[in-house]
Amino acid sequence: MRTSRRGAVAGVRARIHDVRYGFLFLPGAVAALVAASAPLLLAIDRTGGGEGVGIGFHAEPDAARTVLATIAGSLITVAGLTFSITIVSLQLVSQQFSPRALRGFLGDRLNQVVVGTFIGTFVYCVLVLRTVTEASDERETFVPALSISVAVVLAVASIALLLVFIHHMARTIQVSSIAAGIAEATLSSLDPLYADSFGVGSEEDPDDVVRAWDEQHARYVVHPRRAGYVQSVALEDLPSLASTPDVRARVVHAPGDFVTQATRLVEYWADERDESFEQAILRAVSVQNERDMHQDVAFGLRQLADIALKAISPGVNDPTTAVTCIGYIREILEHLAVRPIPRPVRRYGDGAATLVARARPWEDYLETALVELGRYAAPDARVAVALLAAAAAAARAAARAGMRDRLDALRAVAGEIAERANAAASAADRAAIASALADVESVR
Repeated sequence: MRTSRRGAVAGVRARIHDVRYGFLFLPGAVAALVAASAPLLLAIDRTGGGEGVGIGFHAEPDAARTVLATIAGSLITVAGLTFSITIVSLQLVSQQFSPRALRGFLGDRLNQVVVGTFIGTFVYCVLVLRTVTEASDERETFVPALSISVAVVLAVASIALLLVFIHHMARTIQVSSIAAGIAEATLSSLDPLYADSFGVGSEEDPDDVVRAWDEQHARYVVHPRRAGYVQSVALEDLPSLASTPDVRARVVHAPGDFVTQATRLVEYWADERDESFEQAILRAVSVQNERDMHQDVAFGLRQLADIALKAISPGVNDPTTAVTCIGYIREILEHLAVRPIPRPVRRYGDGAATLVARARPWEDYLETALVELGRYAAPDARVAVALLAAAAAAARAAARAGMRDRLDALRAVAGEIAERANAAASAADRAAIASALADVESVR
């Protein structure tokens, strides 16, 4: 059974997203591109005879071999140094900030291009080196002038990239850069929120819809093939997955939820089991080892919250880092506060096909972003005040957008944070906490 083009594109996009965050595809592509230029340039050089074309490096074969061998040996050494710096940086980010921040770090395109260029230049020099020959009874002298000149240019470019890499790495491992990168990636995944791309939202109560289905048809369950996190769901064109147009299905878990092989991943209602539909569903719902922000906005908040939690732990005791992360959490909450949560009941076409998708409620975002941090921030009034300021900013944004129903949740969270912080605060700190709490409560 064939999925429609739109759903297939969504599935392919999810796979590309996974490949992007690996250290294999882009470095390999860059290395292959650089190395593939060697046969082309050598073919051009052979048109010029024993000394190559009339431009570029002209020397004896021994000198040409020395140049190429020196560049190749230096570049493979530099590539090893680059890998070492990268591994040390990954270890530092994992231990000092959060292991969940590694995914964005590995996906840094500059790092991938630099590594690919170093490896590609090494392979290029080796390919050119093997063609340099001296005159003998069986062959004549051949020194590919143009190819060697390009090798020298690649060597100079690689040294420049090494300097850029070191500068970039020094900036990347700063907590402000890590937090800013996570926030930027999170904000880019806000439009549309899961599951707004599935059909058209309906105001029907999802429980009522499911009860009606149970009365009319048998319920069948689709279990995941493996344990892991639901990473993406590509059900933009649900009717094309089933053999009948009146498909009724419920996605029990949203992206970011952990599932096992015994978990109910998707339920559907039909007169009889449809194995082809179940296989299509399993292809459309991706379960992987780690979460991804493509459809999981809460994962960005999770990363920032984890960094802040580690910063205020007794072993680290770095409230400034926590306040920095809370500042970016505040920015994300301001954007989330003005966006309506997608309705869980999604109708397709004439309404014959219906999907009930678990949309993550506003309270889930608050739990990840503020509540959990508030439980551990009580001993540090500065961090508590920053959390209250984030709640006040989100409340003002929600009020401006007319999302009045979210103000009560924000006031409740702010009250809990202030109560915990007051229990451990001095008189001066209590005044600052009270002022920050008043800012939240004053929003109407």
